[in-house]
Amino acid sequence: GIIALGVLDFGAKAFDQQHALKFVYAPMCQQFGRECFKSVYSLSSVIAPQLKEVKQECFSWCYSLQDSTFPQMINVEQDAFQGCTSLKNLDLGKFDASNIAFDGYTKVKCVKAKHSDMEKEFENINNDVYHRNLLAGFIQMYGQILRI
Repeated sequence: GIIALGVLDFGAKAFDQQHALKFVYAPMCQQFGRECFKSVYSLSSVIAPQLKEVKQECFSWCYSLQDSTFPQMINVEQDAFQGCTSLKNLDLGKFDASNIAFDGYTKVKCVKAKHSDMEKEFENINNDVYHRNLLAGFIQMYGQILRI
């Protein structure tokens, strides 16, 4: 896993295809770049309490991603969580999630976000394969990253 203390941004493709990566804890990070964690198949948990923005395709095809906590989120770009079929709990904090759509095969159980009407979407979430969306990432390092 990665514990990124003092890191403010993760840039584009920073961890792209790092298949053994299982978790990320980035307490100071504010932005994840485009395709930052794309195709990181073993990634199951991301905790970034100060994260405010995720760029396009940030977590796309992270099949094992189940839980993500971003209580300060204000912007999520297109296809950020595309293909995250195991996603169960997603905290998007301050982001208005009313326009977010997930792949029809995503197993989302709980989405926390401002002004979101997710109950209606949950009723149809496993039946509508046309709904796709979300996004993440970008990186500049101003601290240290520790790999465990």
